Amino acid sequence: KKSDRKGELLKFNLFLEWPKFDLCGQSDYEVIYEATFNEASFTDDKFESFKYASADGSKGNIVKCRNCGLVYQVPRDNDVARIYRRVNEDIFYTASKADRAATCERDVFKMEKVTGVSGGRKLIDIGCSYGLFLDAAKSRGWDVYGVELSDYQRGEAIKNHPNVCGQELKDCGYPDNYFDVLTMFDVVEHLTSPSVFIKDAYRVVKPGGYFVACTPNIASIQSKLSGKYWLNFARMHFYYFTPKTLGAMCERAGFKVVKVEHHKRIIRP
Repeated sequence: KKSDRKGELLKFNLFLEWPKFDLCGQSDYEVIYEATFNEASFTDDKFESFKYASADGSKGNIVKCRNCGLVYQVPRDNDVARIYRRVNEDIFYTASKADRAATCERDVFKMEKVTGVSGGRKLIDIGCSYGLFLDAAKSRGWDVYGVELSDYQRGEAIKNHPNVCGQELKDCGYPDNYFDVLTMFDVVEHLTSPSVFIKDAYRVVKPGGYFVACTPNIASIQSKLSGKYWLNFARMHFYYFTPKTLGAMCERAGFKVVKVEHHKRIIRP
């Protein structure tokens, strides 16, 4: 049995937390890959590790719950909201802006096709970053809102979309049953408590509305072939879902899973 290096990691406890699993609430796990945190992981510029394409190899243990099968990072950074507020311009993200914008345009069209809901309704995008998905949805007639913790990225998004909140969803003040669709692309794996967030998402989505989420799949062939070198094992990713574990979390909050499919980002030469 592998050690989780807990004794060694305790000296970094000022910066870390040791949460229980977010799906079943237990903390009985097996370590899949051991932590790589060290002294250099906790300098003042650690917010750089939370950018989209962070190359930082520092992270906690990657573990799997023996009860529910959820894969998780433990320990993890304990001041995440403050860290994300400091995330500034992401050069890798902006360098691929055209491809990302094309992906967002396709995703809005697919969302409308699957849900049967079209423009003129209220949509909120969580972790909207620079607002590319909001751009695409607005162009198709949606009344768009966003949530983005990064002060810099929110500042960019708000130039075109005034209804972008800089707080967590629970603190934005949205009333119950307000949105027709809530989207979050590559965000749920970053949350400190996805289950709590999804319950709040259920609160603000109207009856008959939709929650659309995209996240890396730890049950994918790519993950299995890559092992510990899977590119999605990152410090900023706290959870690693399968369709089963994410579906269970959504259904526990009150949603009903209607479609699961592979998401591809447009990448052009």
